[in-house]
Order: sequence, then structure tokens, then C-alpha cells
Amino acid sequence: MVNLDIEVLKKVKIRQLDPIIQSEAIDVAKELGLERSIKADSTLHFLYQNCCKQEAKEKKSRERLERAKNIILSIGALSEAITHRETKRRRQEQKRKRTFRLVDSELKASKKTIELLRSIGIDDEKIAGRAEAMFGVEDVEHRVELVGALNLDEKTRMKLFGRWPETFLIPDEEDFFSELESIGTKKNMITTWAKTNDRPPPIWADFREFPGILLDEYHDIARLLDLEEQEQPEKGKKKEVKYRGKPMYPNDFMKVVEALGFVKVREANHGTLMRRGDNIMCIQKSHRAQAQLNRSVVKAKLVESEVDLDKFEEKRRELRL
Repeated sequence: MVNLDIEVLKKVKIRQLDPIIQSEAIDVAKELGLERSIKADSTLHFLYQNCCKQEAKEKKSRERLERAKNIILSIGALSEAITHRETKRRRQEQKRKRTFRLVDSELKASKKTIELLRSIGIDDEKIAGRAEAMFGVEDVEHRVELVGALNLDEKTRMKLFGRWPETFLIPDEEDFFSELESIGTKKNMITTWAKTNDRPPPIWADFREFPGILLDEYHDIARLLDLEEQEQPEKGKKKEVKYRGKPMYPNDFMKVVEALGFVKVREANHGTLMRRGDNIMCIQKSHRAQAQLNRSVVKAKLVESEVDLDKFEEKRRELRL
């Protein structure tokens, strides 16, 4: 028989069990004729008690009842093991989070690491501390050399890693190399498109102004460039601008809607209230400096405020935002 403290069974309710284990317990209840008595809040101890009572009354069914008791005890043991494992996992997760907080707030970087990261646009000394803790000074220097070898002008490189320093902190070395390689490939993809179409890349793909495009997915860039190509007007015809949703910084979004006639009514710590006629729009401020309004949020605000989507798109492009 399985050895288990009977007190454990009093703590384990049927509803707390893993679905597969739960079905096993319900099968035992049916075998004991308790399918009408058992509830989601019934404990394993309830099943075990009934099993013992029947065992005392039914000598002929001793083998069947012994098997049922063993199943109940096994379920209790398994449930206890799962609970123990989950508790251990949560403790490890909390320990990991505390480690990251220590890295952010207490670990200090050497002067050399700080200077190395500043050379590629990363001024945050907390990031420098994390980088040195994760890789060591020699590997930080090696990574900086690889970033410097990217086929990007210095201004673009500084903007890219200054705004998205987490790219430098990719833990796995091969993943980091792959990311740098993909940055160069995406840059070549955009410049090749511009040469083929004999015109500058669209403003959203201008990596010198908006280097974050070099961190986007290949298929997204390719799809949007293909759309830009399809939107080229025939000679002599005025180009029709169609709405194409894209993430926007809150301040850029406000500039566009202001150009469409909205005026600021009130500014608060959490956002700005804007009005055009009877239409009111609230634009929340982000707690993170680099956070953007995603596509669905931008579109929802425009639709709710009865803004013509195509006119919004036309004005956005006109303002080069």
C-alpha cells in the first residue's frame, strides 16, 4: 500500500486536481457508488473514509476496495508532489526576479564597460551593469566590436542601440550574432528596394530616422514595401492615399489629430483630452518612454471619434510621422 499521511487527503479537494487525475478520482467514486454524493469541494479523505466503511461491511469485496484505497492514496501522493514542484518553481522564479532587480539596482559596471557601451549609443549605466554581469568585460568589448562592424552609419547605429539597448543584452551568443546579421540584411532589403524603385524608401522604412524598422520581422517589412510599390500612382493621376495602420508614439498621434482639427481641452498626468466639435478623444500617456500606441488602439480611437481613416493617413504621411 502507498504510504501517505492521511491528513494530506483532508487538504486535497477534487476540484484542485489535475484534470487527468481528477477523472481517475471520479472513476473511483463511481466504483464505490458515490457518484451522486461526490462534489467538486469533496476531499480525497471523503473517498477514503467511504472506502474504509465499505471494506468493513463487505468482506467479499476486500480486494476491490483495497485497490480503490491505493488509487486514492496514489492520487493524494501525486497531488502533493505536483504542489511541491509548483511551489519550488515559484520560489525559483521569485529568486530569478530578485536577481534581475539586483542587477538593475545594485551591480555597477566598470569604467571601461560604460565607455564601450557609450561608443554604440547606450548611456544607461544600469544596462552597462547588466551587460558586464552577464558577459564580462572581454565579451562586452567583443560584442561592441561586432556592432561597430555593422554596415550602418554611426548615427543610425547609435540611435538603434541607444533606443533599444535590450538588443545588446540577448543572452545567447549565436542569437546575438543572428540578430546583427538580420539587421544588416534588412538594411540591404530597404536600400535595394529604393534603388529598384528609383525613389527614397517610405518614411516608415527610413532606418536613418526610424532605426527600429531594422528590428521588425522580415515578412512585415517585405509586405509593407510591397504595398508601397502597389500604391505608386500612374503618371498624370493623383495618388489616392489609403489608411494603413501602424504603431505610433502618443505625441506623434496627437500632432496628426491636431492637424485634423482636434484641440487640447485638458492635460493631466495620465493623458490628454482632445475635442473636435462633439467628438472627444482621450490619449493616454505611456509610463515607458519608448512605448507606442499599437495599431488596434490607434484605429479604435479614430473610429470612435469619427475621423476619416484615409484623411488621417494622408495627414500622417504629410507630416512624415
